[in-house]
Amino acid sequence: MKLLSICVETPTHELRVRGRLPKDESDSKVVFKIITEMIAEFDNLLKVKSEYVVKCMGSWVTSDHYYIQMELCSNSLQNILRLKPQVFGRQPEEPMNSIEFYISCHVFKEILECVQYLHQFYRPIIHRDLKPNNILVARDVKDSRYFKLGGFVHNWGFYTMTGRDMGAPEYQAPEVTNDIRYDHRVDIYSLSKIGEKIFDFNLNNESPQSYSSDNEELNKCVIKLREVLVSMALYPNWEDRPECKDVLKTYHEWVVSLRIQT
Repeated sequence: MKLLSICVETPTHELRVRGRLPKDESDSKVVFKIITEMIAEFDNLLKVKSEYVVKCMGSWVTSDHYYIQMELCSNSLQNILRLKPQVFGRQPEEPMNSIEFYISCHVFKEILECVQYLHQFYRPIIHRDLKPNNILVARDVKDSRYFKLGGFVHNWGFYTMTGRDMGAPEYQAPEVTNDIRYDHRVDIYSLSKIGEKIFDFNLNNESPQSYSSDNEELNKCVIKLREVLVSMALYPNWEDRPECKDVLKTYHEWVVSLRIQT
């Protein structure tokens, strides 16, 4: 039973996701069950409505289709990472200067805050599909916040923050791949992999990496951040991974000062 979903931009500058109910299901009870689950998922989205996640504007059902209307964002982290070296005049294999590293630190901090919002609930909400394509840039920036979490598309096709067997393999925690018990710290693992992309790290390389051959202060920040990212990817002792709030407490230890010369 596979539902289809497509996304379109409307004249109101909002995003609508349309799903098609399965036509091969003649049993009305099955269709009713699916619609009931969709409504429950929509209710969950309303509970997490905030500046940290893409807003869900409304939902409705007509005959054999359901619609969920969502906020439209202007870009994604995936596109930003693709263009970032070019913007700073850097080849992908070359080290960052302190300005690019500082901006990258701020980007990573905002993403940590977004995920911490989901994890702060009494029953933490697990995103399960964190990756650069699902980290979006707000169309209307408020309070200097640029990034929001999106991409909560369930494998059935409707918009959700929960589900099983989800996530891009590159960013998926080993405990999910191995089908063993896990909790919200699967998102911490995904954040570590996203951090690798943002900072051009290779966490499989055991030797400390540095961005500068003549800037020791910058190198100290880089080494500290690398240690943090390694701790976020711990396995099999995944329960020892730090929470987002713990990583945020160390921000001052790995963010570089712009007073450092490039």
